[in-house]
Amino acid sequence: MTPLPPSAERRRRPRIVDGERGVVLIQVALASLVLFGFCGLVVDYGVMWVARAQAQNAADAGALAAATTLAFDAVTTTTLAQQSAVALASSAAVWGKAPAVPSADVTFCSAVTPACPAIDGLPLPQRRAVFSATVKVYADAEHATALPTYFGPLFGVSSQDVRAQATAAVAPANTTACVWPLAIPDLWTEKSLPPDTSYSNHQYPPSAPPLVTPDAYVPPTFDESSAPTGIQISNPTLAPTLTTPLTLTGLQTGPATPTGGNPWPPIDQSHFVAVQIPRSDAAGFVANLTSCNQRPVHIGDTLALDTGASFAQVITGASTRRSQDPGATWNAVKRRIQGSCAGDLPPCAAISPRLVALPMFDPEVYDNTRGGTPQIRIVNFAGFFIDSTGGQIVGYLATYPGTADRDFPFVHYKFALLRTAILTR
Repeated sequence: MTPLPPSAERRRRPRIVDGERGVVLIQVALASLVLFGFCGLVVDYGVMWVARAQAQNAADAGALAAATTLAFDAVTTTTLAQQSAVALASSAAVWGKAPAVPSADVTFCSAVTPACPAIDGLPLPQRRAVFSATVKVYADAEHATALPTYFGPLFGVSSQDVRAQATAAVAPANTTACVWPLAIPDLWTEKSLPPDTSYSNHQYPPSAPPLVTPDAYVPPTFDESSAPTGIQISNPTLAPTLTTPLTLTGLQTGPATPTGGNPWPPIDQSHFVAVQIPRSDAAGFVANLTSCNQRPVHIGDTLALDTGASFAQVITGASTRRSQDPGATWNAVKRRIQGSCAGDLPPCAAISPRLVALPMFDPEVYDNTRGGTPQIRIVNFAGFFIDSTGGQIVGYLATYPGTADRDFPFVHYKFALLRTAILTR
């Protein structure tokens, strides 16, 4: 076979290359179509997952809003909690538009049953919530809030759906960082004859015979089956049982280190003791009366007495608190504060300055130690709304926000006025 001359060979090669170029263009076009489809899938899939996270954030916010409302704002009804959940969850954008939050999908658990969520971190025997709220959020076609697709229409998919759900529970708290420097005795069962308002379990000096009918005090615990004698919550509304005003008429005073058989006097239900509360700025008693100390105090702590405090300082401090929120009033039916500047925009404070956290102490421990240096052992906290001042301080018991610290004792929901809202989903 006679080989082609070089010039003929050169003329032949372009025709081969031209044919291969056409095949490559077809392959690139097919591959581009596949890659384009994958890119569209990634973009639309990414939209769905971003929106899913936004919907979950909205559900979390709604559930926490409902639980917070149950804990502090409306302890006797779920209506306001439902409204709060819908308002907050629907205000959160899911891919640029408000999600659907139907009122019917804001539901509540109001009893200790297996249907109520367990709360991690709480001690045994009871970890389940007494009050919780579950919120469902929708961005879907059924609720006319479906997500768009950007490449899906090329494949016949014009929208996509996401849904989210969250549950938040009202949990007992055991720590707060805004404690008023006044401790009140927890309630007890009065058995003394004749009855009085002072706790009398042991007679002083210690050599005296014990009382025939001593008063009885049982501190609160986390065990629901216990029968404490102190301030409790009326289950299932989680509202304070004391609806009448609490009147503080005086400051319990006595020598810091009694000598000569002169102990501190028996504690009285209308009196309180001044205690030293640590502060981040190292200020003292008067500063603690008028501003937050910003240092945590826990159930189980033993506080030192502040022997330099006076009742006049307390009256002045309470009056200052009233002046910081003059329009606030107490609704005794709903057991909540209304008209507070804390609800204004911008608010004067996160909560009304007239609502303070009072530590409650064990009168039995106090009575057993008042022959020497009285021990002020904290067994609970209560919110106290300062209603009026003058020669005395009149106010109402209320719930108060706190945190849950598993390194310190808890008390059961029925006994806890210090509360927090926890996501359990």
